[in-house]
Amino acid sequence: MSHFAQFGLFLFTVFSLYFTVLPLYQKALLEEAIARKELELKEASALLNKKYEQIRSYAVSEYVVKASAKCSDLLIRPPELTTLETKETPETTDAKVVYDIDVANCLKSEFETTTSFKRELSHQDLTFFLEAITTIGVELAEIRATSFAQYKTVDDTISEDKILAQKKSSFTAQYLELMKSSFSPARQKEERRKAAIYLEKLRISHEYGESIRNRIFRLHQLTWPSE
Repeated sequence: MSHFAQFGLFLFTVFSLYFTVLPLYQKALLEEAIARKELELKEASALLNKKYEQIRSYAVSEYVVKASAKCSDLLIRPPELTTLETKETPETTDAKVVYDIDVANCLKSEFETTTSFKRELSHQDLTFFLEAITTIGVELAEIRATSFAQYKTVDDTISEDKILAQKKSSFTAQYLELMKSSFSPARQKEERRKAAIYLEKLRISHEYGESIRNRIFRLHQLTWPSE
């Protein structure tokens, strides 16, 4: 009987190992394999996210460069004082050009033509970015209104201090010095006033152009929505 008992115990041990210990071991191996694959997947996902963020950053940089140039006065040829031969002070129409730019539409137009956006960015990020530039367009419309109102009043509000403050080294001062023989004192005073008006309008319009670029540059600092 002892032999049968020993054999029975052997069979019981074998079956116990087969039906309990072995499955547990196989389960542990499977869980380890799954954990390893999950870790590999997380690492791959993190790498893809990093690459995507780099691509998105490049796309935004491309947009910022294009929009800051085309939607502000950056590509407008700087107004030039007329040549000495004409004996005329500069016109202020060139300084006004930046106010003729429809910034909101320009920003959206550059968005449509920046191919890296449509090709690389997710729909969520595209929607978010479009909302951001729409907000910028609204802000700049208000800034433009304030700046242009100031621009239009320069002719009536230019102060004598600004007229007299023109540096002797400035083109205008040198121009007037050369024209002394041709201009009467009254004409010189008027030309100096016109030049001061021109320079003040140029300053105001350039400040507005700088405001446009500053708002566009802020797109680099967007906090993107999480997936």
